[in-house]
Amino acid sequence: STSASEEGVCSSSAFSRQGLFRELQAAVASLKLEQIFETAIILQRIGSLIHKKKRDYAELVNVYNDLTGLCHNIVQSDELQGRLFANYYRVAFYGKDFGRADGQEFIYKEHGFVRLSDISSRLRDRYSAKFGADRVLTLPGTGVVDKSKLDPAKLYIQVCSVEPHLTDEQLKERKTPFQKNTNLKRFIFATPFQTSTDKELSETERTGKIKTVLRVEHPFPFVLKRIKVVSKKEIMLTPIQTSLEAIRGRTRALLQEIETKQPNSKTLQIVLQGSVLLQVNAGPLEFCRVFLGPDHVHKYQPAEVKALKHAMGEFVKTCVKALAVNKSIIDADQIAFHDQLVKGYVSMKTEVLKYIGVGQASQSASDLLKKAGSSNKIELASMRQIAQTSTDIRSARSGSNADVNLLSTSAATAAEK
Repeated sequence: STSASEEGVCSSSAFSRQGLFRELQAAVASLKLEQIFETAIILQRIGSLIHKKKRDYAELVNVYNDLTGLCHNIVQSDELQGRLFANYYRVAFYGKDFGRADGQEFIYKEHGFVRLSDISSRLRDRYSAKFGADRVLTLPGTGVVDKSKLDPAKLYIQVCSVEPHLTDEQLKERKTPFQKNTNLKRFIFATPFQTSTDKELSETERTGKIKTVLRVEHPFPFVLKRIKVVSKKEIMLTPIQTSLEAIRGRTRALLQEIETKQPNSKTLQIVLQGSVLLQVNAGPLEFCRVFLGPDHVHKYQPAEVKALKHAMGEFVKTCVKALAVNKSIIDADQIAFHDQLVKGYVSMKTEVLKYIGVGQASQSASDLLKKAGSSNKIELASMRQIAQTSTDIRSARSGSNADVNLLSTSAATAAEK
């Protein structure tokens, strides 16, 4: 084919209405492969203007059919949470041979299937081939690098995962998964640190967190897959603030699973398992013991204690909602595991209420007992015990704050006999 330079800067076939349409169609095909359906719709609408101008209604039919398919793809993928969006990594370079990149940080955009180990190995291999394998080293973790302690003859690369960071105001406006994963300028990662060297304190009591927010020059997605970091802000969290954020994060994870139009039992059960089965994750109870226990609670600010109690109450309530959703979508072969989850919830709630009070977790186990059934009489006995010690039985029986039906009513009736 004849190049643009031979025909003139704007004389090639690409600089025509038909050439524009071909480029648009090629872009749409690439966007479909990446499952970026929303942007594909924008380009298809531009293409439709070309067909309208030409009164090519046969092609308009094809475009509108494709637009319909793209819209269906968006609805289906959002309902099933089926799209794999990009992963982002913060990469820092140290060493004079890196030139202008020495001491600089960049955010790399990678396919959703690219793991931290993948990009680390790829960068190490690339620069080893250029500078020598014996000179290129990778730095682990996310901690601050003291350049004075680095070997000037070596080259160092530090890589860590980062997440898109959206403000509360942005989250109010960005409702869909696509909106939350496009036009991204800020990213965040966390670095744990020890607030005390006192070995008598538990790991939870001593561990705080530094949240680092990075801002890049241009929003992702961009024409380049890496963009320079232009500013950095650090937020230091105390141990109780770190635990508060962790329990709120767990609650958000549960809500994300149950608020989709078609919840996925596999992913929901993974999150539930890490929330209510204490042998898997004793985190919530450890937070209660360390920060809300009678021997510890006086050490912390009343406002932070109140916030943690409220967050624990919301976590407990969300667990029971998630169990209700799980019951409604599981198959018969998953009933035994569901009963195990309910038993774990009952045990977890019993312990949590000792620290936060019944009022914080306003849903009552008495109504859970009234409405629910179980194939396990021991579980029903545990529920009765909670109901007898709860101070909000009356309000729960009135239906004001009732636990939802988690197990089969027929099983409950059999257990009562």
